[in-house]
Amino acid sequence: MRREKNHLGLVTLLLAGGLVWLNPVVAGVSVSIQPDTTYSQPDQEFTVDLWIDTLGSEFDGYETVLRFDPEMLEFISIQEGNLMTNPCGNTWWIHEEGADSSYISHVILCGGLTVTGPGVLSSITFRALMNGITSITFDYIEFYRAGEYVPDISSQGGLVFIGPISGLREGAPEDGRPAFEDPQFTIFPSPSGRRLGMALTLAQGGPVEIVLYDSSGQRVARVWQAPFLGAGHHEIFIDTGAQSKLIAPGVYYLKLVAGQTEKTRKVILIP
Repeated sequence: MRREKNHLGLVTLLLAGGLVWLNPVVAGVSVSIQPDTTYSQPDQEFTVDLWIDTLGSEFDGYETVLRFDPEMLEFISIQEGNLMTNPCGNTWWIHEEGADSSYISHVILCGGLTVTGPGVLSSITFRALMNGITSITFDYIEFYRAGEYVPDISSQGGLVFIGPISGLREGAPEDGRPAFEDPQFTIFPSPSGRRLGMALTLAQGGPVEIVLYDSSGQRVARVWQAPFLGAGHHEIFIDTGAQSKLIAPGVYYLKLVAGQTEKTRKVILIP
């Protein structure tokens, strides 16, 4: 369960006719997958970090399960990060790998020692398997201090772009024309029921995004984007299993926005 973190911003005090600036104080723990967007190619390995983003609440242990799509990513290895090992050479650190998940339990065993961010908790290496887009998400993550839960935890997963959709710049227009003249945009069934497949055929390259709208025309979420997508044919896969935590089943419309061009396709999301 994701908990929203509380922020206390910069505080300004007027003392003896002068201004005193206090450093920001952040309650709770903010953790994310870094980099938040990874670009790779099939059969290429890459590493992401479980990263504490800011100075926040102190803790001496954490437990988490990370989820990933085994059709898109293969787990390779994991190692401890420096946030917990640098101050204490004695830690309890175990991990178990499943077909689509990675379980980590990590505790400092140095007599009341606690740590806070920023820094790396653990680093995980994956191998990209096939063209598409997928996500690495937190099934859950909890932090502890002296056996008690640390409140106000926020977490953010990461996206992985694999193959020709990952920022290739071939075919970029050089004369200022709007990108994507009459792109072809279709939706097709995926071999995995958890993934939504889309095909794009582009005459030229440029920025593109795909936005989800509900049946009343209200914008729900931007489900995919690329700062630049090269000319040619592309197949894009979105992990609807991860999206389903935020988007209820029902009838929706996917809108391709490319330059000045928009194309819309109807889609039904099922549980």
